[in-house]
Amino acid sequence: MQSVLDRALEEHQKNRFFDSLGAAFSALKADPQSWAEEQQERAIWANTLSDDLEPDEVWTEDGDVVGNR
Repeated sequence: MQSVLDRALEEHQKNRFFDSLGAAFSALKADPQSWAEEQQERAIWANTLSDDLEPDEVWTEDGDVVGNR
């Protein structure tokens, strides 16, 4: 019975988190200036994805490149 309650509580907390996240994004999108600033910041961060790494490189957990796929 305790494990059922634990899972139900975990599910409830997860739902509350995602509901509040959705509400926050809705509020952000409702403000055109704030949403534009968010999009500009995302574009800046997207540049970090282009760090001259090959998309098909294979890395080990210790940081070595073992080749391409």
